Amino acid sequence: MKPIKTNPSTSPGLPLVVQLGFAGSRQLYDPQAYPDIDEVAFHAATCQLLTERLAQLPKELGVAEPYFFCGLSQLAIGADTLFTQACAQLGWQQRLFLPQQLNDFLAAKSTHGIADFSKAQRQQALQLIASPHIIEEQVLSIAADRHARFHQVNVELVKHTDVLVCLLRADAISDKLGGTFDLLNQAELEQKKVLVLYVGVGENGQPLFLPKSAWTTDASFHPPTLPEPLSALPLTLSGVPTSEDFGKALKTFCSEEAKHWQFFFKSSAFIIIFTHVIATLLALLGSLQCSKEDLWILFMFESLLLIAGFCTHHFLHRSHAAKSWAFYRLLSVIASSALALKHVPGQLAHLFSLPIHRHQLLALLNTLNVIHLRDVQQQAASDWQSHRDDYVNGRLDEQIHYYQHKASSAKRWHTGASRVFTIGSFGALVATAVELLEAFHKIPEAWLHEWHSIFAILPSFLAIFLPVVAVAALSLAASLDLEAREHTYEEMLQFLIAKKTRLQQAKTQAVFSHIALEIEQHLLAETANWYSRRAFTGVA
Repeated sequence: MKPIKTNPSTSPGLPLVVQLGFAGSRQLYDPQAYPDIDEVAFHAATCQLLTERLAQLPKELGVAEPYFFCGLSQLAIGADTLFTQACAQLGWQQRLFLPQQLNDFLAAKSTHGIADFSKAQRQQALQLIASPHIIEEQVLSIAADRHARFHQVNVELVKHTDVLVCLLRADAISDKLGGTFDLLNQAELEQKKVLVLYVGVGENGQPLFLPKSAWTTDASFHPPTLPEPLSALPLTLSGVPTSEDFGKALKTFCSEEAKHWQFFFKSSAFIIIFTHVIATLLALLGSLQCSKEDLWILFMFESLLLIAGFCTHHFLHRSHAAKSWAFYRLLSVIASSALALKHVPGQLAHLFSLPIHRHQLLALLNTLNVIHLRDVQQQAASDWQSHRDDYVNGRLDEQIHYYQHKASSAKRWHTGASRVFTIGSFGALVATAVELLEAFHKIPEAWLHEWHSIFAILPSFLAIFLPVVAVAALSLAASLDLEAREHTYEEMLQFLIAKKTRLQQAKTQAVFSHIALEIEQHLLAETANWYSRRAFTGVA
């Protein structure tokens, strides 16, 4: 079998999950054509073949450590059962996508009234579901029609997987809606790489993979990758890390980078505005009656300031400082959210509701979700009250304090910038009015005699300089997003305070989980909205 084409890639700085979707035939041989075959022995041998073939995939796909695999499938009889057993043998985590509630699924019947599962097969399925490698059971459909339910599961399997494997009996033909060939059609539409394995029966009644088993299409497999800003993140984890270790490594790196880019952006904004204001001041001073030597010095400093401001502006723009700051902060908040929910069962569904960079962040989000599901699956549900109290006293109180501080800070800066603008604007109006009065000889002669030098210089000076100061204050307020921050932080603060009271009154784990996820969704949405405002912000 020829190796598939892969995209060359460097090792990611964090372990990343490769989600392997699976589907297959319910019957792997024709019992009428082979009546002497021991079904249990045949399935055991097929499972061994499948396990050995799956074990080759990491090398074949070019995704050795720090990548790790997670299987996604249904749990029908036949191929799905063998895949679940193979994942357990390989030590891979597995997520189950079910077309209906488990009890209904195990009791389902075909359109001809034949039960999908025998009593022994139901017992086997229940034992497999209880296996520690199963980290999720998710019901994906509420459709009334049986085939529509299976079709919806196929659509979701293709959507969530990086690569697919199908195990088919030798004489399998295109089946109905919701079958394996339906999944293959969906995979072709989504340009997903699929390995199709055909199982035949050898002369000795043993299973074998037929020569026609192969990868479908010529599409390249794209290994999951981290976002480009994380390319410098050092690899400090191996194997399948805990959600806490993974989250802390991501948060530490992104928080430091966000602080760096924040300082760089804000410093540059102050430099640009300060240099232009001072350059204007020097230009006005140069317009006074100065000696040639003083005039040369003033103009030289003015030129240097303008050049410094111009170069800083272009360097700030070319470095994408605002975008880098916003993106690293977004990643830091994602990591913080995952850490905060480490004791909350269920998917981190709020991570996938991000309206921005979903494709770029998908591998990272999938990994956070899988290791979270693995970790919470291993936790006892009896201690949820202490986890709730830890969430309130840790995460929630920390966020309330953060938004209190940030709202107060934004309000002070916004008020200060507004006052500077008001003073500058009215000061310029007064100065202009004085100039007009002087021009029309409306100022008393006594004043002109006593303050002649001031009236000759100061009004014109202030009429030019104060508007520059006023606009600089507005520019600073816009570049630092002060007005939006003030209102957003106040709204978030009120929301968190209200949710804290509700969370403290939670009487069940379900209520705790629901409120905690709602809080994290709002926190992440606020950061995503902030990112949308900040990513391409410059200094006016």
